[in-house]
Amino acid sequence: MELAGWLTTLLVIGEAALRAGLAVRVLLRRLPTAVTTSWLALILFLPVVGVGAYLLVGESRIGRRRLERERRVQPAFTEYLQRLRAETKHLPGTLSRIDKRFAREAEAVGGLPALAGNDVRFLTDSGEFFDATIRMIDAAERSVMLQFFVWYSAGRVREVEDALVRAAGRGVACRVLVDAVGSRPFIRGDRWGELRRAGVKLAVALPAKLLSTPWIRRVDHRNHRKLVVADASCAAGRQRKHGRPGVLQSRRGRRGVDRPHGRDLRPGDRDAHVARDPRLGDRGG
Repeated sequence: MELAGWLTTLLVIGEAALRAGLAVRVLLRRLPTAVTTSWLALILFLPVVGVGAYLLVGESRIGRRRLERERRVQPAFTEYLQRLRAETKHLPGTLSRIDKRFAREAEAVGGLPALAGNDVRFLTDSGEFFDATIRMIDAAERSVMLQFFVWYSAGRVREVEDALVRAAGRGVACRVLVDAVGSRPFIRGDRWGELRRAGVKLAVALPAKLLSTPWIRRVDHRNHRKLVVADASCAAGRQRKHGRPGVLQSRRGRRGVDRPHGRDLRPGDRDAHVARDPRLGDRGG
């Protein structure tokens, strides 16, 4: 047999072995029946597409270092949950039948019990969210922590940054965590360095490296949280994904003022809130 024939034979055998190996791996993972069936159909009947798709997004690879970090902090988080459940003053005394069901489902998903003593109010648009965020930062005495997927240094975000500079100037520990992909322009811009020089501690979550992605870890696993916490007692959050925060655009894409664009919070949307619990104390440091 000529060399080309041998190579063809080896490629066919290798491809078949790869498909068979991936099919066995899918079966051993004991995924839901519909998911298992879908992956098997893709791998076995659409070899190139199925194998490529599974190698890219079939498994939740987060990287060895990140997995080790999560394992190191898990005992402290477990201890915190146990202490939280032991502090009965934070647990609701009575709940209706419907509220108990919601509380059980929420705790099953997030691991956190329902807590009493919080003052929660909904914010109806993005302007209120920015107003509340700036007030929280200006009133902070010990710590301010912000976590966002998209941070675009323009519009009202500049006001938030100015508030952080003021807070850092009076000795408040200010920390900002942004996603490496969603906030790339901010990370590479001049404002990043200005905030650091002002004393604001900045960090990048989930850096995406071409050489290690996607074979070692998934690049689509991002930090999508939008959260502000002041003195570990007052928090503001947004519940839906949105575009560039504070860059309020018109339909033509030009930067304007006070006009939410398509992926931002729309007036009347009740999906941002402020919660306050003055009894929790400073857990953020």
